[in-house]
Amino acid sequence: MKKIILAVLCCLVILPVFSYAQSEEVKEFKIVARLGITVDYSQSIKDVVELGEFNPFDTLIIEESPIQTSSGTGIEEVEVVILEFKDNVTSIQAETAMRSKGLQPANIWDAGFFAQKFPDPKNKEQFLVFLGSVWRYVWRNRNYYRVVPALYTEDDQHCLFLLPTEGLRDNIDFRFAAVKKSEK
Repeated sequence: MKKIILAVLCCLVILPVFSYAQSEEVKEFKIVARLGITVDYSQSIKDVVELGEFNPFDTLIIEESPIQTSSGTGIEEVEVVILEFKDNVTSIQAETAMRSKGLQPANIWDAGFFAQKFPDPKNKEQFLVFLGSVWRYVWRNRNYYRVVPALYTEDDQHCLFLLPTEGLRDNIDFRFAAVKKSEK
């Protein structure tokens, strides 16, 4: 009986995540900025949030750990590449486009150090999404959606939110942050 229950749980939970993670075709995009920053991946998420001076920020970011994140080790020089898509895209399509150019999704550490170095970004009133850190998956409309950090600038203040990337994209203008790590 336990094996049957385990098999059913695997089908209900694990298989949809695998199907969600499959890549899609590369959508048309342009690179709107390439900005160099130094990131210290050894800092805690709480320290990174304080460093970015986010106001307001989603307290779940420091109360919970991400369930999935890409990160480096120690201090690294990275280039933050901001992608803008011609049409609305899913987070999977955005990530596929990043990887097609040898980039990887930027994460919460990249967001904090980016906000510190560029306190007055030119992309005001647009969400800058960091797909490299996932706090949770939300089941909605028979799909799993990633809940990821996103920067938004309002009244010259960086705001950091956790957003489900799909479902909102028809109403909100997203740009996506990717990183290219320096060759050592």
